[in-house]
Amino acid sequence: MTRALLPLLSCALALFAPATHAQSVPEGSRAASLLAQAEAECKALDPDAPARLDIAPDAVSWVDLDGDEARDDAIVDFNAIYCSISGTLWHGTGGAPVHALMDASDSGTDHAWTGWGWQVVQHGEGPVLLLQRHGTACGGSGAERCIMAVTFGPEGARVIDEP
Repeated sequence: MTRALLPLLSCALALFAPATHAQSVPEGSRAASLLAQAEAECKALDPDAPARLDIAPDAVSWVDLDGDEARDDAIVDFNAIYCSISGTLWHGTGGAPVHALMDASDSGTDHAWTGWGWQVVQHGEGPVLLLQRHGTACGGSGAERCIMAVTFGPEGARVIDEP
């Protein structure tokens, strides 16, 4: 019985293993603009305080969300972005904002959800964003497991729901 569960456990661990993340954000990109906006929000909390934005190296990840095989889409994960004077500015029991920026270097589309832990997986004809969310997003309680699946195309983001 235990031996039969090992492949399942391996898949579950791989699902939310850290992804490979890019550490640079090109100036002028929509990801850089989002970070600048976050820094302004942080500093506006108390103009007299020495506020700073702490950004972990894995806060911005360049990925392919729309299946065009170009890593020109970005995930900006506020679970890795903190305001030095407010631990709860973006963080709560449901996680923090996770922004999916389509064609992040130019004028693509933006989508955002609250969650913690995400991964882009290849499934069928294209990539799928899996986002771990608060249990209430799936009709349960906060501690219940809830995974949202999102696909992206010319029409934008499509959350996969029950038929």
